[in-house]
Amino acid sequence: MGWVDPFGLTAKKEDPARQAKAIAASNNIARTYDDFIKWDPKKAPDVGVPELVNAIEKRFPGMVKHVEIPIHKVQEKDWIGPPQNITDLDVLLKNGVVIQVKTGKGKGLVQQLQDSSDITGMPAIGFDANKFANTGKPDISWNLKGNVQKAGFQFTNDVDELLDMISKYRE
Repeated sequence: MGWVDPFGLTAKKEDPARQAKAIAASNNIARTYDDFIKWDPKKAPDVGVPELVNAIEKRFPGMVKHVEIPIHKVQEKDWIGPPQNITDLDVLLKNGVVIQVKTGKGKGLVQQLQDSSDITGMPAIGFDANKFANTGKPDISWNLKGNVQKAGFQFTNDVDELLDMISKYRE
């Protein structure tokens, strides 16, 4: 799979110095936490992301690097039209860990976590925001949770548990 990497996050796991430089270099490209919190959460692209960013920043100030980073496919030379999305990185932490926030049934979560991890070379964590964001929808199914864990990713619907997971990756 080819993809456009606007943030330089293609560093391999064995090259943490390059990865750190790439993440640091992306400072002026994507929306930062400070930009994001000025928005009305009701207009946020993904339900639950603003609330989650606020919770992470409250516990770990400065930990959120960027939000809602679109990742596009590399287009053929003669491609005409808008870029095609592969995924987006809902919450990118300063250490490269990605949190993918899902509501509803969580369709496509396993692939989204795999793509996120492949892109950053870092762990990706799934977060079911149905309860956290008061969507009124039921939690993501146990079947999907099992598939996420079988694929080797962490997943939770509890914000405190997520914050504990994040604390293990702090620099």
